[in-house]
Amino acid sequence: MKISQYKGFQYILLIMLYIIAIINFIQPVIRFDSQLLNNVFLIFVVLLIPIFLMIKGFYFRSLVAKILNTLIWVIPCILGILILSIISLNSDEPIKSLSLDNSDIVAYRTNGGATTSFGILVRQEKNIIPGIKLVKRIYFQDHKENVNMIKTGENSFEIEGNPETVNRNVYFE
Repeated sequence: MKISQYKGFQYILLIMLYIIAIINFIQPVIRFDSQLLNNVFLIFVVLLIPIFLMIKGFYFRSLVAKILNTLIWVIPCILGILILSIISLNSDEPIKSLSLDNSDIVAYRTNGGATTSFGILVRQEKNIIPGIKLVKRIYFQDHKENVNMIKTGENSFEIEGNPETVNRNVYFE
């Protein structure tokens, strides 16, 4: 029997994709060049499980079970859309960039809206394929609007007077 014919394989694969997407949102590893694509992908993944389970519920035999299943899974879909619209308001504006030999160091000004102050986020970004980047967070500081960065070597730079060395392939040497 092939593993893809196993009845729970679809659910296991879906849950694994969901967990990877949540981890990627919390600690960014893979990002698109476009912020819009990042938000669309996040919405797609957050809504994927409830919509998939709602569609699977249409195969129930009982009409009452079909209606209950639809009502149960519509609520997480609506909440997901509302929460994601709030999350996607947070925008990162690139303010400075350094080109190293194998990757770029990009400083972003974070803006959480009217009730928060600006912050600085510095990431190492390496193009995997056009449009998709491997990303690693290097530096973060709240209540700051600008940052000083100077390239000091092939894979090293100075940020606010502190020397930093980055890996050639972002997460491994």
